[in-house]
Order: sequence, then structure tokens, then C-alpha cells
Amino acid sequence: MGSRTGKITKGAIDELIARGGKKPVRDSELKGFGARLNADRSVSYFIEYRAGRGRGFPVRRMVLGRHGGLTADQAREAARAELAKVTLGKSDPAAERAAARKEKTAAEFLRHVLETHWRAKKKASTAKNFEGMIERTLIPVFGTKKLSALKRADVRTWHASQTHRPR
Repeated sequence: MGSRTGKITKGAIDELIARGGKKPVRDSELKGFGARLNADRSVSYFIEYRAGRGRGFPVRRMVLGRHGGLTADQAREAARAELAKVTLGKSDPAAERAAARKEKTAAEFLRHVLETHWRAKKKASTAKNFEGMIERTLIPVFGTKKLSALKRADVRTWHASQTHRPR
């Protein structure tokens, strides 16, 4: 039995959960929009699109969100907006998400610089002092932030809060 096709509604999602199928439900109203049953019995809304023109480009799937957090109509509107961007050639949302996941955090970047630059080019005692300062002051504040999310205002605010330090 292939995947079910029809307009994705709450009833269609309830049916998907009841039958427990592994095949996704595809929307008849919006090409590329669908819903699937996850292993934990939750339902996720997704879009599928070709990342470029022609068969030589890969088909990508991007999850929009879970049923419950989104209604079927909200997911359809989100899918319509994302698919419009893809059609106009303005974005590849799945590739953008993958790049964001691979981007370094401030902690990873600082430790990398410490290893490749400061330890290699400074005296051992200087590198040790830098490492201590980074681990005690910078990483607790900025460590989990992605580099693209780190703003000049964040650094200025942190720097202004360091007036109690002698150096």
C-alpha cells in the first residue's frame, strides 16, 4: 500500500496515528507537503523539494514541526512559504539548517585558537594564563553561542561587566 494522498487535516493525522503506517501522508492541495508517523508515535509535518532544477539535484526533506505544536493548517502555511522560497531559488532550507548545525560555537572556536595559535606561538606560561582566563571568563558566558549569533553588543555588555577585574 502506497502513501495516502488527500488534504492533510486533523482527521487525516488521527487516521495516520490509528493505522500506525510507516508510509507518510501526502497533501493533495500543496505538492511537497506531508506528514509522517515517528517511532515515538508523534507526527511530524515535512516538506520535500528538489534542491535545484532537474533530476541531477538531490531531493531534500525538511521537518517543519510536530503535530500538536502546529495545526495542519499552520504547517501547510509554513510549508507554502518555504516551498515558495525554494521555487524562487532564494534558499535551500535543509542545507541552511545543516550548515547552522555544523557551525562552531564560541567555545569550540576559542579552544581551537588556543591550540593552534596561542600554544604554538606563545610561551607556555602565557598560553596557560590565556587558557585559564578563557575557561573561567569567556566560555561560561559565550561558550554555547554559535559564532554567527554572537553580536558586538554582547561582547560590549560582557566587557562593561568586567570593571571589577584589575586587568
